[in-house]
Amino acid sequence: MRGLVALVSTSLLLVAGRAEGVQCPNALLVLDASGSMLQDPAGHWPEDPAYQAPSKWELLRQCVTDLVNARGDRMPFGLMIYSGGGSDDSTCAADCNVQVAVSHSSRAGILDMLNHTVPQRDAQTPTNGAIHAARMDQALHVAGLKQSIILVTDGDPNCGSDRKYADLVTRVIDSDVTQYPGTVLGELDQAFRQSPSIRTFVVGFFGDAAAVNTLNLENMGYYGGDRRMGCGSGGTHCYFPVSVGGPTCSMILDEVATQIVGESSQECENTCEGGICPPGEACVTTEINPAPHCAPATPCVGDSCGGSLVRGGGCQCSTGTSRQGAGNQVLLSCAALAATLLTVRRRRRRARVERRE
Repeated sequence: MRGLVALVSTSLLLVAGRAEGVQCPNALLVLDASGSMLQDPAGHWPEDPAYQAPSKWELLRQCVTDLVNARGDRMPFGLMIYSGGGSDDSTCAADCNVQVAVSHSSRAGILDMLNHTVPQRDAQTPTNGAIHAARMDQALHVAGLKQSIILVTDGDPNCGSDRKYADLVTRVIDSDVTQYPGTVLGELDQAFRQSPSIRTFVVGFFGDAAAVNTLNLENMGYYGGDRRMGCGSGGTHCYFPVSVGGPTCSMILDEVATQIVGESSQECENTCEGGICPPGEACVTTEINPAPHCAPATPCVGDSCGGSLVRGGGCQCSTGTSRQGAGNQVLLSCAALAATLLTVRRRRRRARVERRE
């Protein structure tokens, strides 16, 4: 039978035993889609005879695709693509929204959004508004789970407080985050200090001197959470630079993802294994992906299940009983699911032992 699905509650997962891995951290991708992303990496516009395709946006789209294809089955990603403008901070944040919610099942949505987005040439860079909207996203407020933002930008923030409190000549934003909390530095600092803390990893994307003062990137990385001694001096950056002739964007984003996961990179599990799925998702198994993984939950309330109406917070169908409106989907019983989870864990345990040997 095709499309075999098991929907379970968090408590049911405990039947199969304790998870061996650790929960994968959440990571929200916040991508700059201002007009300068239409330039090539050297800063040439498409009509310039010196322009050499691909554009910065096309390069970013490909390396984000590489990242979610490589890690999206384990690491829950979300997506915000931002641009716009305004004179005050509320206007800067008005058009900044999370388009794809942080989830283990977000890969298709992220790729679709990337493929249907083209930067507008006159769009500005409201990075303060983007970080404000990102840090308020409920998916990054789950207690006990590591939360991260991956910010990729090629230019100086230039909206609201970022424009108002920046030097007119150097464009360096005032770093007094207490006096000017509405700047991007203030928003990053608040994200890092809130509970749970959100660490922001800043990627400077082919920013030339005409588009970005690197001191802004250093400060953004510092207030985003990179508080290492000497960060930003002596060749030690607080941000991750992507530049012509340097490591590729895909390599940089993979390095960032590795730092987010930390030492548990080989042990990180889908949140089913950790015992928690994000809000609105449930732990499922399918014939295509037989390992337990989080996916959008299909509501059971009010559906016919084996001839009786389900009332309450979960499906109680027995093995092989079709649920009305579910097509060819069936629900596994508790015992069958527990056996499935136990088998998967045993296979993973053997694989880990073999890798270590």
